[in-house]
Amino acid sequence: MKNTNTSKTPSKNISKKANFAEEKMYNIPLWAIVLVFILTTLLFFKANILGNHFFWEDFVEYVYPTQNFAAAESAKGYIPFWNPYSFGGMPFLADLQSGFFYLPNRILTFFVNSEGKIPFVALELLLIFHFFISQLSMYSLMRSLEISKVGSVIGAVSYSFSLVFVCHVIHPMIVEHLAWFPLVFLFYRRAMIKLNFRDSALAGLIFGMSMLSGHPQITLYEAFFLGIFFIWQLISAVKAGEYKGKNIGFGIISGIIPIVIAVGIFCIQYLPSQELAGFSQRSEMSFEKASEGSLEFEQIFSSITPKLFGATEGSESFKVPFYLKSNVTHSIAPYFYYWETAYYIGLAALILGFIALFFLVKTRLIGFLLTMSIIGFFFALGSNGFIYEIFHKLPLFGNFRNPARMMLYFVFGFSVLSGFGFDLIRVKTKNKTFLLILALISGIIGLISILIMTGSLSSLFNTPPNFASIVKGLGSTTFLLLLFIVGILFLINLRILNSTIGGAILICIIFTDLYIAGCDFNSSKQNPKEKYTLSADEIQKFRVNPPNDIFRVNMRMYKPNYISMARNQGLIDRIMLIEGYNPLILQRASLPVESSSISNALFNVKYELTVDSLRRQPAFRERTFTFPRAWMVHKARVVDPKSIKEFLKIGKIDFRYEVILEEQTKSYYQDSSIKYGDEKVEFQEYNSNSMKIAVESKSAGIMVVSEVYYPAWKAYIDDQPTNIFSANYSLRAIEVPQGKHIIEMKYESATFSLGAWITVITLILSLALLFSKRGKK
Repeated sequence: MKNTNTSKTPSKNISKKANFAEEKMYNIPLWAIVLVFILTTLLFFKANILGNHFFWEDFVEYVYPTQNFAAAESAKGYIPFWNPYSFGGMPFLADLQSGFFYLPNRILTFFVNSEGKIPFVALELLLIFHFFISQLSMYSLMRSLEISKVGSVIGAVSYSFSLVFVCHVIHPMIVEHLAWFPLVFLFYRRAMIKLNFRDSALAGLIFGMSMLSGHPQITLYEAFFLGIFFIWQLISAVKAGEYKGKNIGFGIISGIIPIVIAVGIFCIQYLPSQELAGFSQRSEMSFEKASEGSLEFEQIFSSITPKLFGATEGSESFKVPFYLKSNVTHSIAPYFYYWETAYYIGLAALILGFIALFFLVKTRLIGFLLTMSIIGFFFALGSNGFIYEIFHKLPLFGNFRNPARMMLYFVFGFSVLSGFGFDLIRVKTKNKTFLLILALISGIIGLISILIMTGSLSSLFNTPPNFASIVKGLGSTTFLLLLFIVGILFLINLRILNSTIGGAILICIIFTDLYIAGCDFNSSKQNPKEKYTLSADEIQKFRVNPPNDIFRVNMRMYKPNYISMARNQGLIDRIMLIEGYNPLILQRASLPVESSSISNALFNVKYELTVDSLRRQPAFRERTFTFPRAWMVHKARVVDPKSIKEFLKIGKIDFRYEVILEEQTKSYYQDSSIKYGDEKVEFQEYNSNSMKIAVESKSAGIMVVSEVYYPAWKAYIDDQPTNIFSANYSLRAIEVPQGKHIIEMKYESATFSLGAWITVITLILSLALLFSKRGKK
């Protein structure tokens, strides 16, 4: 196909409009650029790498246990479909945030030690490596836009160490998404400009792989970004005469192929996740609930002084807690709003971005980046603005909280713009208009910093009086930093300072600025080993030993409120808990019976947390009675699913002899003559994805299995398929004929199989397109 595209990058416009010959820059080899990115990554996370500080919050509470289990199971050769260690059992692979098929996560498999655990530092290093990937990714994008090497490094550092990245280390799926996005945009843009299907395939492959890291909200925001660019480029190219005749069709196809490929790759994760969503606890996301984590309008000043409204940090070294007052609730926002609304990219990058906007706003790409930055800002305002309410009514957008995460558009856009701004400084030497604009931008920022350092804005920001002096100090720091940055920019523009050397100084300033703003956020002093430490005796006591020694542990009580282990301790030490920590919980994860004692018995709880009557302290006790993992009954009642919860709460059911079902079995069971426990029910095999049980029944009956019901589990009696019924609201039941039988239960998800086939076919077709001659422009 013939490429008629004659569009120019903004960089070509920079050179075309330059009044003087461009200063020759030093030729910096690629290895030196890569070395810079390695050094910035190592320096930023030095304390974490050396083991002096640690990542915290959800990284410790949720991500580490999840990835530990995934790595341990894959090291055994399993795909971990089911998690038996949390909430009495729940789907694992179907949980989007497990990220099992995200390729970098599978590196962790090789770090599993003899105890079946991965070192915490291995997971930290894997995420830290994504900051290096992000810098390379953004650098590659900016070089494709013909930005200078130094300008590209400026943009890469500003993007990768912005607070959107740093403050979401606790949510590594967000960092993993954003690290690859510049590469996705690089190939997507190039595909639409050059009408090159190979670039379309590359964009789709990288986007699909990043989607597997497991954060649907960021996936949606990135897809929306690409969708707007698709429309923007298509309309602009047609108006400019770059797309004519059949090339209009090729342009549309070039933009659609990446999305189709990405969705196809994602199907192996997406389809099981959709199945899980139908059985999960999902409350309607009201506008008020979805607006949690909205950006406050005054936080626009945080683009200049990042900790203007205090901070929440793992190190707890910053003396001003997050004190921002919500304009909706008129009360202090929760502490986690800090990391959800932080977006600082560095003062130098901000100034350079505004310079690029002033001179290049009429170019196609810069106009697009400005538009998306504006959309991102007004969307991020959530309930404080008007755009979010419109988006909330659209499909998908109303499913997520924390609209401030859309500030990634601003961070992405201004990081790219900072590179263009630096190149403008180099070529617009001694240009009066340029110097005037630089002075104007600096003057506005300087005025704001002076107002902060004098306390003139304290009443507007509701700054607590005991923190006023610290906030004033932040304003002073901003003002001094501004003077230094502007001085370097003027020296470069006036050719007093070589642009390569000046650019290197700016890179150091930006990195130092971002380091000071964000290094303490991920510097918790608590070693996760301490959080997940159990004594050898406790592990020996609580750990199951399949196939016969299988039981659960209740490690939390509510009166008084006390928890004896880390919430996801089970995933670390292979302890089967009836509690856990996961954003997604099955609707039927708990039994609606009349007492917790009955619930614990039905859930095969051997040890439960209670208050020692003598010491008046929480302590574990071994239950005098608990049901085994499976037992036979010969009496069944069928209750309407709509009323079963109320029926079970009434009580007066002897679960030793009777089971409550929600659909009729093949036969009717009303025999209570066979004594409980008088029939053989013995586990022969038990693992995360399957189990085998030997049963010897005196008469036809129903085997109740103390495993949480989920439709992806399939049962076989003597190798013949049979139904699994929902028993006692949460558990499983299987009809068993009289005599000796072998019953198997296997996790066999039809949605996973379909998704896997779609993903495999997509990969094959994508690779064929990538290497075919028709993939060329």
